[in-house]
Amino acid sequence: VLLCYGNHDLPGDLDVFGKLRAAHPIYVIDRPHCLRFRLATGAPATAFVLPYPTKAGLTASGIAPADVIATAADLLDPFFMHAAGELAQALAAGDLTFMIGHVNVAGAIMSVGQPNIGREIEISAAHLDRLGDIYKGLNHIHKGQQIAGAWYPGSVCRLNWGEIEEKRHLEIELQRDGDRTDYRVRHRPIDVAP
Repeated sequence: VLLCYGNHDLPGDLDVFGKLRAAHPIYVIDRPHCLRFRLATGAPATAFVLPYPTKAGLTASGIAPADVIATAADLLDPFFMHAAGELAQALAAGDLTFMIGHVNVAGAIMSVGQPNIGREIEISAAHLDRLGDIYKGLNHIHKGQQIAGAWYPGSVCRLNWGEIEEKRHLEIELQRDGDRTDYRVRHRPIDVAP
């Protein structure tokens, strides 16, 4: 199980899950990096995990508050470049590779049909393209959608009156296909109250 910190989690909130004695390890990720582990099937995998990038972290490092959003994209790029290199090495070693994260993608659509307008830190299609054609599963946007090669399953329940879209979860099948990780995404509707 991979968990990464999101925008509603305070430091330490999720750490208790990593201490549970479960049938399979539970990894709690609080900083962007690639993690190598074994899937429940026993297959080796490496995932790039991107927790929610916070404005506070950049402001604390000396970035002027008015410059945080513009600066964040440039500061996130080296993380994606480094992850792309690590994922390529992992793939060459025989691992299945993918990405998960809790982040906004520029242009993502909200439940009422309005696109995000750049008021928070976001990643771009160029960031995601660095990782190649792998499964990129993201959370943060409540409306399920595919954008810039990434998949948002959306929220599992209606969290406000504007969320009229179908709720769902995604099942992802990963397998080796020569020198790449092929993936298949299945949509599974969730019956939730209107």
